[in-house]
Amino acid sequence: MEISVTTRAGTLAVDNKEVFASQIALITGAYKDLVVTDKAEAKRDRATINKLLKAIDDKRKEAKREYEAPFKAFEAELKELTEPLKEAGEAIDAQIKAIEESERLERKAWIEEQYSELPTDIPLSDVWDDAWLNSSVSKQRVKAELTSAIITAQASQIKPTSHNGNGIPVYNMEEPHTVALNISCTTSQLEVIEAFLDNLGVFYWEADNGKES
Repeated sequence: MEISVTTRAGTLAVDNKEVFASQIALITGAYKDLVVTDKAEAKRDRATINKLLKAIDDKRKEAKREYEAPFKAFEAELKELTEPLKEAGEAIDAQIKAIEESERLERKAWIEEQYSELPTDIPLSDVWDDAWLNSSVSKQRVKAELTSAIITAQASQIKPTSHNGNGIPVYNMEEPHTVALNISCTTSQLEVIEAFLDNLGVFYWEADNGKES
């Protein structure tokens, strides 16, 4: 498909440029070394100059309108011709958005299912991240981040029973808080989770071998 455009570019110019310039020079020459002594006369001269400037500017505006008229007509014609293409693109875009919304709802349901398998009373809304709905974020990453967020939220709920003389929190270790998590992740992801737990000072062990880490 190709579009053929015929241009008949007009030329805007002052035909009597030299004469026009000399007329201006003649007028302004009279004011070159002017010393104003009569305010009323000076105001009349200023009004005359302003009147000339307005007449010239009106001519400029008239030329501009005449010069722009063909282009505006051409622009309107192209807009009318391309309207069906625009509508077709918008129709496709609407369907793409509908598919993406369906995918987001499907992923949201999957995240809710993963959350339901975690033994926690932390509301999903407290740890929710809208980025998880993006298809660019892998499900493995969502799983790891969801688990990490739950662990962080649960750890923050454990309150110290008192504080020592230096203001350091003291926890009652006779009341352990145990949380069992079923995590499906790669070895590298597990290392990230373990490092995270270590930073929190959480004791954990792997259920597969029962060996405390």
